[in-house]
Amino acid sequence: MAEIRIRERQPSDLDGCVEALRAVQQADGYPVAWPADPARWLSPAGSPGAWVAVAEADVVVGHVLVQSVDGEAAVVEVGRLFVAPGARGNSLGARLLDRVRTWAAERGVGLVLEVTADQRSGAIALYERTGWRRVDTYRADWTAPDGAPVTLHRYVLQPETPVGQVPARRTCPDSRDTGGRSRRMSFDAAASTYRRGRPPYPEAVFDLLADRCGLRPGTRVLEVGAGTGLATGPLLAAGADVVAVEPGRHLAAVLAATHGCDRLEIELADFETAELTGGFDLAVAATALHWLDPVESTRRLGELVRPGGWLAAWWNEFGDTNRPTTFRDRLDAVYHDLLPAEPGYRDSRSHVLDTDRWRRQLTAGGLFDGVAVEIVEWQQILTPQSARDLWSTFPNIAELAPSDREQFLTRLASLVEDEGGQVADPRLTVVYTAVRTGG
Repeated sequence: MAEIRIRERQPSDLDGCVEALRAVQQADGYPVAWPADPARWLSPAGSPGAWVAVAEADVVVGHVLVQSVDGEAAVVEVGRLFVAPGARGNSLGARLLDRVRTWAAERGVGLVLEVTADQRSGAIALYERTGWRRVDTYRADWTAPDGAPVTLHRYVLQPETPVGQVPARRTCPDSRDTGGRSRRMSFDAAASTYRRGRPPYPEAVFDLLADRCGLRPGTRVLEVGAGTGLATGPLLAAGADVVAVEPGRHLAAVLAATHGCDRLEIELADFETAELTGGFDLAVAATALHWLDPVESTRRLGELVRPGGWLAAWWNEFGDTNRPTTFRDRLDAVYHDLLPAEPGYRDSRSHVLDTDRWRRQLTAGGLFDGVAVEIVEWQQILTPQSARDLWSTFPNIAELAPSDREQFLTRLASLVEDEGGQVADPRLTVVYTAVRTGG
């Protein structure tokens, strides 16, 4: 066969794409059900890029595209990947994935894809050989033509992983106490906003884990509610082996794309039901423990942490009533207008500072003891945009009616503008540590 080129897809390629797809469907049964309008199926809304492999006379022999994931900016999904039967044996699948990887790396986005569990083993082998990591298996919300259920595997790819060759293993270098599962899962619906809006935890937190809890290379860490990896990254940088439990599919995809390596295992599940093997040296919950049942979570953590091991739970408190500011006083007026039930800044008291409550919860059942509390004071520099991004992640703001939410965020940004375009907003990070009894 003549030399095959990979290039961006043009509108004039669609007929050739459909013809190649038909040959693939007849040979492999992909797609599972032939679309009523194959050209439209190959042109989904929200697709920022598509590429074709073309042989002599621009005959289309392969195809791939990317599409947005529920509007998320941090991750795109690879889809409609196929190679015509007569063009196989030329590494076209790997070359098409390589083109997508280059495109994603230039934009700093992660990649995910779904594949049917009964798809030809060669296709799944291609993904796993070229650096993709399986993070989930679940039942599709659609069925095969005969009505049979379809099982899907979900894969992610770290942006820097070279595609087209076998990769070497990579070496890793608010707090509202209300809600329930639906509220805590609201973060997953805006994973890229959460990644962009939430600030990192202070280095002092991880210094404390090293000094008090023995965090060091080889420490086996269980992370509960890992989110996008604000704590995962520093834990991996410290040399730990991390099992990260995260129930949100989009958050887990960002986590894997950002921090995926041979020392990170991601469990896409609720902590309460995740299948985990115990013996952890350290369990951590960063801005997560308040979402869990207080009795059941402590019991389960006690089962999973070895005697003599440690539990650490911490939260960023977005404000400090001991350090009032003009900006916060003026922001109270915005809260009063749009969230009148909220207490004023100077009168507020966060659950994270209720040390008696957390001591009781962590020591309930006698599984943990020796609770210590450390408070780290710091400041976050806010700009109009970063203030909007941060407050957008708070459940009480996200739950406002769209018009009220936009009004709140616009007024918030204006307050920062009025302060000269930057505000040093006080922060506290409150860290609770406890040792597993029986050691």
